[in-house]
Amino acid sequence: RAIGGGALVDMKDGDIAVQVSLQGDAAPPSNPDAERTASLKIGVSVRNDGAVAHQVGIRLLLDMARGFEDAPQVALIAANARSVLATTTVFEGDGVPRALQIGDRFLVLRGLDQPAPERVVIGPLEPALASAFDFVVDETAGLGADVALAAFAEPIESKPGQDRSF
Repeated sequence: RAIGGGALVDMKDGDIAVQVSLQGDAAPPSNPDAERTASLKIGVSVRNDGAVAHQVGIRLLLDMARGFEDAPQVALIAANARSVLATTTVFEGDGVPRALQIGDRFLVLRGLDQPAPERVVIGPLEPALASAFDFVVDETAGLGADVALAAFAEPIESKPGQDRSF
């Protein structure tokens, strides 16, 4: 069963138009005792509708709670190896992993038909919530009980009429 396809959020702040969309599917298992599988793609598009250039960046902040479990184990999956993350971690540029494992689920960050995030921060939720965009990252801080993932498209100059997708 397909979900989404349209804009989940369609808003405007001055000259800047923002649209967030969801696309996904949920396939019922052939065996009623099997776990359901689903995929969900989140897209963000920012457009400068003004007559002058603006600095525009995108941050997608996800609370990594799974059901009522606030602190699922977060693991980096790379080259057929799995390493559990215990402290706040920052990935940048080509270092952004293709996928992370959150509890028993996977979060794909690269390899889909949208640009990969330029930076990904995995850390405590509270500092990320306290800031509108960027926040101080303490890479010695433990992940704690409330983990977040912040994916960034860094600020760039957006000329009038220019779109940016993530």
